[in-house]
Amino acid sequence: YVQSWDFSLESSLDYVPAHKAGLRTWAGRDVGLITIGGTLSLNYVGERTFHDWSAPASDWQSITYRDSAHVEVIPLKVSLPGYLVANVGTKISFGSRVWLRFGIENALNVRYFETGGHYAPGRMIRAGVGAGI
Repeated sequence: YVQSWDFSLESSLDYVPAHKAGLRTWAGRDVGLITIGGTLSLNYVGERTFHDWSAPASDWQSITYRDSAHVEVIPLKVSLPGYLVANVGTKISFGSRVWLRFGIENALNVRYFETGGHYAPGRMIRAGVGAGI
C-alpha cells in the first residue's frame, strides 16, 4: 500500500497506485551440460489517477488552499483502472557460457493503460542468444 500526496495540488501524486504487487517464480533443471529454466511473473497495478492537463479549460476545477487567500485552477483528476499482467519465459544454457532466451510479455494480451489515453503494448514475444567470455 502506498499513500502519496502532492502538497502543491493538494491531491494524490499522478500515476502512483495505492496498491501494487508482483510475484515471480523460477524453476530449472540440469540435463547433462544443458540447463533448462522457466519463469512466470504476475504484476498487479491498482487504480491510478492523474490530472488531465489536455482537457478543455472549461472542465477544470478551482481549489482553495488552506489559507483561503489563494485560489488556483487545475484540471480534473481522471481515473485509470487497475490491471494484471502475466509474463512467461525460458532460458536454455549450454554450459556456463552460451544461452538462448525466449519470453512472452503480457502473455494474456491484456489491454490496459500505462498512462492516460495510451494503451500499453499488447503481447510481445522476445528471443535472444547470449555468450559470456
